[in-house]
Parts: sequence; C-alpha cells; structure tokens
Amino acid sequence: MKRILLSGAFAACAAFATAVLLSCDNYEEESATAFATNENLNGDAKTKRVASIDEYNFFYDDANRLTSVKSSNANITYKINYNPFSIEKTKLSSESYDIKLFNFSFSPEGYVTSYCVEGNAVYDEDNFAYNYTEKRDITYDINGRITQVSYNEYYCDKEILTGEIDTYKTIGTRIVTWKNGDLVKVKKDETCVVEKTQTDGSSRTHKRFNTWTKNCQTSNDINHNGQNTIESGAIINVGECDGLLSVLGMLGKGSLHFVTKCSEEYAEGRIGGETYSGSYTYNYTYETNEDGYVAYDSYNGRYAYE
Repeated sequence: MKRILLSGAFAACAAFATAVLLSCDNYEEESATAFATNENLNGDAKTKRVASIDEYNFFYDDANRLTSVKSSNANITYKINYNPFSIEKTKLSSESYDIKLFNFSFSPEGYVTSYCVEGNAVYDEDNFAYNYTEKRDITYDINGRITQVSYNEYYCDKEILTGEIDTYKTIGTRIVTWKNGDLVKVKKDETCVVEKTQTDGSSRTHKRFNTWTKNCQTSNDINHNGQNTIESGAIINVGECDGLLSVLGMLGKGSLHFVTKCSEEYAEGRIGGETYSGSYTYNYTYETNEDGYVAYDSYNGRYAYE
C-alpha cells in the first residue's frame, strides 16, 4: 500500500511539473539564435571576451561563441548550446546535480525575456533527492534595464530512506526601481503552497510567504560599459544562472553608477502562523581596468579578458 501511495504522490509531482513544462514548450522563441550568437559579452560592451572569472575559465568556438565555462577543479561545468540556445549546468561531487535552462526568448536588443528551467539532484550523504521546474519572465524599461521578474516554480524532494515527499508550488515577483539610471530598490514578493506527504500516504498542506526589500546606494564611479556583473545579477536575484547571463550581457544594462551597498529588510514564515523578520547589509566593491571594464567585484574575484 505504501508503494502505491508514494507512486501516487510522484504522479502528482509529475502532473504539475508537466503543466509547467507544457507552458514552456508552447512558448515560441523570438530570434533566439541571432542574439545568442553575438559578441555582446559584457553589458553593452561588444569588444572584450571574458577569459576567466576567479576559478572559472571561459571557452569559445571558432565563431566567437561561448561554448562552456568550467571551474578549475572541473567539479562545476556550464555547457552553452545554440540553435536553439540553452545552458546546461552540472556539478560532480557528493552533492551532484544537473540543471538545464531552455526555451529562451530574447528582446530585439538581445536581452532574455523568458526562459524555463529543469533541475534534479541526489545528495548521497543526506539521503535526499529533488527535482524542480520553473518558468521566468523578465520585463525591461525603454533604456534596457530590468523592471520586473515574474516566475512560477515547482519543487519536489524526497527523503530516500523514509520515502517522505515534500512539494512546493511557488509564485513570485521581483520589482526593480531605477532612478536616473541607478539601481535604487529591489522588492521580492513570493508565496508558496507546501504539501508534505508521509510514508503512510497522509499529507498536510500550508502556505508560506517570503518577502524582502533591498534599498541600494551607488558610488560616483560611472559604469562606462554598462556592464552587469556576477554580483549585480545576484542583487536583483533573477534566478538560476543569473550571474552567467549577466556576464554575457543578456540581462540588460547595469546600473549607471556601481552599486556599493544594499540594505535588506526581510520577512518570511507561514501564512497565519509563525513568521520571522530581520535585516542584512551588503557591501560591494568594484575595480575597473584602463578600458573601463570590470576587473574585480566583491563576490567573484578577478575578471580576465582575452
């Protein structure tokens, strides 16, 4: 009986995930190939190729297209495919996982306006496995800067030893505010339906919320090349592989002046139940080379160009 009940729970996982993926499969790509193969590798700058960022090395084909990014120990690899454009991320260790970004849509400027994600992992040491799907839509202002990220996610995990299953269905947004070209605020608003299924087939459901607001300050240093960096991608927190997409220039223009500090106020918890709140302060440092390209940011270390 337990096997039937658990199979039914996985069937429910698959049904919802299939619905998400069908919405992705029905979404038409808009000139994805043309803009995914250009040389727009650093915001609006088109003349420099990234050779490495900290422990990650970038590799290109004869057509000047980025084909892979690999960590120095080869544990983490990004494979970039074309026609159609997709990104495959793998990690090989006791915490191994595979993630694929696909069904990309681009604006006429080459900025990502939509993409889908599939992921799965097995954590041997923790006897834990998961799979998830998601779809993200991104809106830009007339200056090519992100104003909103909307997403829905489905996440299913399983305790391998007990067979217990948890599912999470999440809907959320990021609202981004700019002033005179500078990033000044990012607001996250997210709700999640959690269903926990026990080995005897019984289940419990509740709703959670997760919100935060980052108020950001910038320096007097102008971002001459309009670059988005690994760190600036993390500030908006677009989603999976946002750091790589930022470096590739596919997430729009960066802040006119470099962001130096963000103060975050957050609140999360069960709707109608226990909640938590608090605050963080993030400080950022950027250095540029003689051409105005980012040579260092406080998250990922040194940038090298070919």
